[in-house]
Amino acid sequence: MNNSFSILDNIDKEFIKKNSIEDIVAEEKLYSKKNDVYIIKVSCTCESEKHYIYKEFKGEDKSSRLKREIYFYEELCRTGAFTFLKKTAFNNPANQNDADGLTACSIARKEIGMKINPEMSGFNVPWLYYVGESFLILEFLGRKNLLDYILEKENKESTQIGKSDSKSDLSNCKPLLDALGFITSFNNYMKAIKNRSYILCDMNFRNFILVSNKIFRVDFEDCREGEVEEDAGKFIAFFLTYKPEFTHWKKQLAASIQEHCNTHLHMNGKLLEEEILKEFNSMESRRK
Repeated sequence: MNNSFSILDNIDKEFIKKNSIEDIVAEEKLYSKKNDVYIIKVSCTCESEKHYIYKEFKGEDKSSRLKREIYFYEELCRTGAFTFLKKTAFNNPANQNDADGLTACSIARKEIGMKINPEMSGFNVPWLYYVGESFLILEFLGRKNLLDYILEKENKESTQIGKSDSKSDLSNCKPLLDALGFITSFNNYMKAIKNRSYILCDMNFRNFILVSNKIFRVDFEDCREGEVEEDAGKFIAFFLTYKPEFTHWKKQLAASIQEHCNTHLHMNGKLLEEEILKEFNSMESRRK
């Protein structure tokens, strides 16, 4: 692609030298409503090449969203071995708080280049490799996401049965179960360490990436306080409204997801129902 900006110019020269980086090229721009997100190729003097995600935060609230995303990546213990956490990236981050009460960024308590063992965390999230003034460089996990999976799954099962309203079975949809598991585990983990209930908030299925039959979650910039039923309600509403919308296959599976949330994940059934309806109303308002 014709690159209109130089990523290298935005990266600390010591970091470039330390990692023997020769060039960084933006190869493809990915879909994002809020930010500029690219797949980039990093070339090193050892003749190795590797792909990463470059995420440039945009908008008036970009600083708070960037700080929030860093905070949650650090809390989930997946900071990469080559991370260069620049203390100059924020104004006195150790003492600055976001509106939601979180420490704006825990950079000040970390050593530059400090490695945290990814196996210590039960959360599948990408490595965070670099923190810039308004951007992050993250591990590139691949292209297939949860939306791709459900579209392929419905099409395959419909084709096998020979009709679009084929019967669905949640037990055969492990990525969906794993995504629900991530939602609840995240909420429980944050309760345990902060004694407050936090949710992911953004339930876009493109933020759940499939890697070797495992679900990874990307994008934590919208995380905030809330009840887990809100995330689950949005999850079900999003699932039902991806095209083709409200098919018999989707409605059957959505009912199974709701039952799973109530029975196995011990959610408040009444609150979950309210959150599903609330998200449908929000979707309708956004379309006007």
